[in-house]
Amino acid sequence: MVRYRGMHPLSPHQGAYCYVDALHLHRVTPPDMRVYVVLKNGENVFVGDPVALGYDGPRFGYFGPHPLTIGTDGATEAPPIFCYIAGPHFHATPPSPSPAMVQKDGVYWYIGPPPPSDPARIWVNEVHGIASYTPPKVSVSAAPPGYHPFDTGPATSAPAPVTATARPGRAKAAARAAKAPKAAAEQP
Repeated sequence: MVRYRGMHPLSPHQGAYCYVDALHLHRVTPPDMRVYVVLKNGENVFVGDPVALGYDGPRFGYFGPHPLTIGTDGATEAPPIFCYIAGPHFHATPPSPSPAMVQKDGVYWYIGPPPPSDPARIWVNEVHGIASYTPPKVSVSAAPPGYHPFDTGPATSAPAPVTATARPGRAKAAARAAKAPKAAAEQP
């Protein structure tokens, strides 16, 4: 059994969503760990854009990387967790009150110090949303005073539609398999 803390997309991340907002268990591991943080106690916490993966509930628009509000029900001490999504996106909760989070035109912007470098987490920008996903409308030129972009890695303006179950390494393995017969046929 796999431990999950809070709401998250259901495998295979193509539109079904689990709305349990507390610690709970599933038999299936997440198909794409780039949108999860694993806490020290083994709980998987979803940190991606829930709307992009099927969530249909209250939503709050954000732009760029920012600290995340993660509910732990007092049972788990979660370290500070950042969202590393580079462009416009949603979360199911508003940010915790902070002078570093500014709301402008219905979108939250983080104007605090840069998030800690985390090369493993910037891959969240490669996770593709479901076909019906539309990110919040954001004009970077209308950013609030004090906002500056953070260089956290590859940026995407909106996730592309899901065409297959996203799993790290699966595309590379498929490419190798597609090339293998051709390479073998070319050998003397």
